Amino acid sequence: MHAAIKVGGQKLYDLARRGEEIPRSPRPVTFSCLEMLEWHPPVATLLVDCSKGTYIRALARDLGAALGTGAYLSNLVRLRAGPFHLCQAITIDELVQIELPWSWPWVAVHPDISVQTWPALVLDEDGSSRWRQGSSIPAECNVSGPIRVYGAAGEWLGTGEAAPDGSGWRPRKVVSEEGHAA
Repeated sequence: MHAAIKVGGQKLYDLARRGEEIPRSPRPVTFSCLEMLEWHPPVATLLVDCSKGTYIRALARDLGAALGTGAYLSNLVRLRAGPFHLCQAITIDELVQIELPWSWPWVAVHPDISVQTWPALVLDEDGSSRWRQGSSIPAECNVSGPIRVYGAAGEWLGTGEAAPDGSGWRPRKVVSEEGHAA
């Protein structure tokens, strides 16, 4: 009940704060790693690598229930979110000390980094122009899923998704010629 998930248009944690509890449907999640790193009774330190949508407080609760002892989450450190790792992060104080623009290539990442695992669609000049105007791009075969989109010269045009009928691609986020999201 303390998740930001919305049910009926309301966040669960808002309902919980009002003392309300509603039935929640289980959601499929995937664990690539679930390892106990330390055990200092009664405190266990776990390493968890999981899919999005996993609620770690619920994992602690469920592990405690399975052991018949009860459990709760006392600390959480996110080591990775998508392609971003904690070891790559810099603090605000460190950022203030960086000499810009000289250090920019070492501190900035391309805005498409979070969608690098998606298939890429490369458009010719006409297709790029249509994309920037928010027009759908027809496909020669039935398509599905999300994509990242580039112009023929390699410029990032944004992200898109398959049209509901699978006939082509429609823009989801368009990046203008100046590099500003539209």
